[in-house]
Formats: sequence, C-alpha cells, structure tokens
Amino acid sequence: MLNDFEKFEEVLRIAYSRVMPSWAFDEVCSVFSEYFEEYEARYSRAHPNLRIEQIIAIIEKMPELEDEYGRGIELSCEDYGGLIKQHFETAYRKCNYNINHFFSGKIRLYRYLEVLY
Repeated sequence: MLNDFEKFEEVLRIAYSRVMPSWAFDEVCSVFSEYFEEYEARYSRAHPNLRIEQIIAIIEKMPELEDEYGRGIELSCEDYGGLIKQHFETAYRKCNYNINHFFSGKIRLYRYLEVLY
C-alpha cells in the first residue's frame, strides 16, 4: 500500500482509545484499510492524511447510519466492502473521494440502499 498504514494504525489506536466504540479495533481498522486500498487502486496515490478529530468522528459514525426518517441502521464491518466499492463507482459532482466525504451526510445511506437493501 502506498499509504503508510502502519503509521496510520498508530494514530488510529490513539483515536480508538478516545471513544467508546461498539466495534473491535480490528473491525474499525479493516474499514479504514479497505477504503484506503480502494482509493489508492483508483488514484495511484495515498489517501490524504487525516487529523485525529476526523478519525474519531468516522469511528463514531461507522457502526450505524441514519435512514431518511432519522432511524438508526446498524452496519457490520463486512457491509462496508460493498458500500465502499459502490461509493467509488458513483459519479459525484465535485468529489475528491476522501473518506470524510463517504462518512458525511447521507452518502452511506444512499450506497446502502443501492447495495445492501
């Protein structure tokens, strides 16, 4: 991987220790790894670095998404493979495909509805 994931993993451990995630560290790590690998495969460059606050926000959102009525939908780390692939297949206006975009707004909900529902 172009991205130095071992170095990122150190920061991820710090971020993970600051939240009360319902997922195991390995599950959280696998989602980040899968996303970064897909990003690198498509753009031939490493995903931009993330601030620890951004990592924490993503970890907090990871286990669940909200539907259009504000109800929570639980996700597993295994669900993310299809969501991530669909995200990169989706043509957005003005999108850099940063992981922050993927975890913003209703992006994951739309990909969920396309792939898993």
